[in-house]
Amino acid sequence: MSERGAAAASLPLGRRAVVRGLTAVGLTTFVPLVDGSSRPVYARGAAATFAPSAAGAVGGPVTQHWLGPDWWTNRPGDWVARGGRIENVAPAADRRGRIASNLSAELTGGPAVLRVRTGTARTGAGFSGIVLGTGVRGEDTRARAVLGSASGVGGGLMATYESDGRVRLRDHTDERAQFAYEVLATGNRRVRHRRSRAEDVELLVRIRRAGGGRRRLVVTARDVRRDRVLSVLRTVVPRRRVLGGVALVSSDRSRSGARHWFEDFRAQGPGVDVDARRRLGPLVSTLFTCVGGRLRMTAQLMPVDPSRSGVVTLERKVGDTWQKVATSPVLPAFIARFDVPGWGSSADSIFRLRLSSYPARPLYGVVPAEPVGRDVVIGSMSCAKATHRPVDGPSSGAPTRPGEQFLGLYSRRNVWFPFDDVADPLVLLRPDLVVAHGDQYYESSPTRYQREDGQLFDILGRYLLWCWAFRDVTRRTPTVVLVDDHDVYQPNLWGAGGVRVEDHADGGYIRSTSWVNRLQTMQCGHNPVPYRRRTVGDGLRTYYTTFTYGGVDFALLEDRKFKASPRDPRPEVELPQLGADQEQMLARWAADDSGRPKVVLSQTSFVALNTDAFSEPVPDQDANGWPKPARDRVIDSLAGRRVLMVAGDQHSGAVLRHQHPAGGPYQFAAPAVATTFQRWFEPRGDQDDVTGPWTDAFGNRVRVLAVVQPVITRREYAQAFPGLAGAYGQQRFQRRGYGVVRIDPTSQRAELAIWPPARGARSGSPYPGFPITVSLEEPAEPDA
Repeated sequence: MSERGAAAASLPLGRRAVVRGLTAVGLTTFVPLVDGSSRPVYARGAAATFAPSAAGAVGGPVTQHWLGPDWWTNRPGDWVARGGRIENVAPAADRRGRIASNLSAELTGGPAVLRVRTGTARTGAGFSGIVLGTGVRGEDTRARAVLGSASGVGGGLMATYESDGRVRLRDHTDERAQFAYEVLATGNRRVRHRRSRAEDVELLVRIRRAGGGRRRLVVTARDVRRDRVLSVLRTVVPRRRVLGGVALVSSDRSRSGARHWFEDFRAQGPGVDVDARRRLGPLVSTLFTCVGGRLRMTAQLMPVDPSRSGVVTLERKVGDTWQKVATSPVLPAFIARFDVPGWGSSADSIFRLRLSSYPARPLYGVVPAEPVGRDVVIGSMSCAKATHRPVDGPSSGAPTRPGEQFLGLYSRRNVWFPFDDVADPLVLLRPDLVVAHGDQYYESSPTRYQREDGQLFDILGRYLLWCWAFRDVTRRTPTVVLVDDHDVYQPNLWGAGGVRVEDHADGGYIRSTSWVNRLQTMQCGHNPVPYRRRTVGDGLRTYYTTFTYGGVDFALLEDRKFKASPRDPRPEVELPQLGADQEQMLARWAADDSGRPKVVLSQTSFVALNTDAFSEPVPDQDANGWPKPARDRVIDSLAGRRVLMVAGDQHSGAVLRHQHPAGGPYQFAAPAVATTFQRWFEPRGDQDDVTGPWTDAFGNRVRVLAVVQPVITRREYAQAFPGLAGAYGQQRFQRRGYGVVRIDPTSQRAELAIWPPARGARSGSPYPGFPITVSLEEPAEPDA
């Protein structure tokens, strides 16, 4: 329940406030049920009180990039908590409009008082302040977290204290001048004062009713040490301008490099709701697999201070008690990692994870019993882009063609996180296995990417959004994760055996080997044990493997890491795709006649199933239709072997069968969860006439059974966006969602379905043409 009342709700800044205050407020605890789900229970009270201090849980000053469970920053490395304060430490060239969003507090339109102490960490032209009324009313409150420096719909009002000693009210909603931060009102400067590093200023915002659906704002800056008012602003605004979330902002102007600190943020009054359910961290999510009774698990944390946060403990519910199973330190990339042989798989097992310095905020989940004697259900997803337009750069959301909608910057039309229209249905589906095929985030969303950093802070801000969105799926469902090109900040990935290069088009990785290895461990460290514990190229670790689960044999491929670049000068017949060792693994796995159905999990499809505006095949070398000789070896090894191939990446969902004299494998690809880039398959210029035999641009022959693709045609897109390859942010004209594979191990039949997004529930029907039921033992087709 939310806490509303006249008493103050003081929201902590810095790690030590979290440690001292958690047990005194309305916390979210989870009571595991018999069926393994969790139900939130909330303490109720008139106020939530936090008292900042300068010491951490284990004593001494604390410096860390997690600001506490009430706060979110898009780039964790841009902010630091130390000595009871939070401070903007973004690079000097990019300190404009740096924002820390509050997750718990909400302005509801009634009288309210907000205050924060602030000061200057580095002098220069700029301001610090409180952002009022962020987000769009009625939309998921988690979306407010991605508030950035660019102004736009839902950006709110900035109540600021500025370098000239005046308070101002600035607009953060102007889509036409996104970085102008237009001044709406200016306060009087009562004393001669300019900001300095010695200052300690209280910024106070009072919201009162003014009649006629308006609200009166009084913004005051007060010198704390001398107890004197520095500047006051009084104005009236429409009530809607102060409805929604709140945030803190530190901004320079004219690239001055100014930056600021904050301490003791407080919000009180009947117009403030503080909801503890919205808090996040320190443990955010968990990923696990349990194959042959061996549990492998990673837990993702917020960027806590590893040297002072203690250890993460994995506990298992045994009867009415909790049994300690294993511990892990906080590892690089802020993960904990567990490998527990002998966990067992015959019954559901409730678990919890606790960080020793934050014991009051555990993370609960359940490892389900391995499915036996029934259908195995697999959820398939990929490509989850947080926003279409960046929140820290100029962009336009204006419609281009009839029927399009304006993509307001912080509205649901542009902010696709938290993907609840896919995450919620997957929770209700209760699959036996979830496969995330890659592109869990994009390097251009929600912010532009920055330089490489050893702690992966830039990645963390993106990956944590994915973890946050899907944590109710992954904490109760075994999940296999693959790393794709955008995960490693590349538009395409031809890994060329794991070498380091300067230009991705040359084949290889443009980021350092240590950076990629840490990223892979963060996302894939819980996957089943690798086929070989080996490094390739310049020291890159591998995770490809095979395993059996629920009466189904799985092969998990890394089809990017070894693939040759189109610039490779060797003859095509010599170009690798999976690499020799992985090809041998796949061939042995396929030849093992276990009698069980077989499923290949890959990043992308082994055919280039897309056409241009003239219905011609597109020679897309990013797909696994190329290089053809290596691709053919894969299909040869799988032909006639009860195999279903499941992939992501291509953004448009499809079912097809690879043509082969021995009976080619079926290929299933799920659409994107949410993405910008579109692909079309219109072989005869008609979206309704797509099934039947087809040959891609590389000569690969398939029989297409069903395709889900954008509402508008490729030609319509080309007319509206001449010269663009497929970037399109209008979700109402996209066809996105997730895939569901239901396999009957006894009959060797698979039901394949692609489901559209559904907010709040898995309801309605799959896309037209689905589900499709195929027999994995079907003989070769006559025209093969």
